[in-house]
Amino acid sequence: LRHEQLGSPDWIELYNGTNKAVNLAGYGLSDNIRAPHKWVFPDIAIQPGQYLLVYAARYDNAEAEGLLCTGFKLAKSGETLLLSDQYYNIISEVTLPRLREDVSYALNPATGRYGYSGSPTPGAANEGIVDSLDMITYLTEEGALQLTECVPGNTAGIQARDGRYYDFLELHNRSDAPVD
Repeated sequence: LRHEQLGSPDWIELYNGTNKAVNLAGYGLSDNIRAPHKWVFPDIAIQPGQYLLVYAARYDNAEAEGLLCTGFKLAKSGETLLLSDQYYNIISEVTLPRLREDVSYALNPATGRYGYSGSPTPGAANEGIVDSLDMITYLTEEGALQLTECVPGNTAGIQARDGRYYDFLELHNRSDAPVD
């Protein structure tokens, strides 16, 4: 996800799976249990079946541009993210693990559990969710690529045709379509 002024910020996605609009005015997002309203939602509603993106970033012109920015980032080493109602009651809590760059931690709609996705889907249904970072699949236009093996520092394992040893990785195409 890229934004002209924010670059590639962290982001949080909320989804309304009910059949009624949900007004988030006064609800809070935080990464601190002692301050559940570290950032407070303005008067904004999520319609049934819709998604709402909130950037976990600081941006002075956010309000003028109609962006939702929390003013805080998500720790790459992992942390807890809290959603609280206008009365400070925690209504959702997600413990974020350490994440790789461009990998999202998302709710798997099929299992109801959180997992990892190598192809984040901001503003759309979550896809390609796996239980382990080792199982990440990267969706491409042609198919689905999965990193299946990585050998950094290959000094004696697999020898190349030229007799030397190179670091390598192995990709697997999990689809029937060729990948260019």
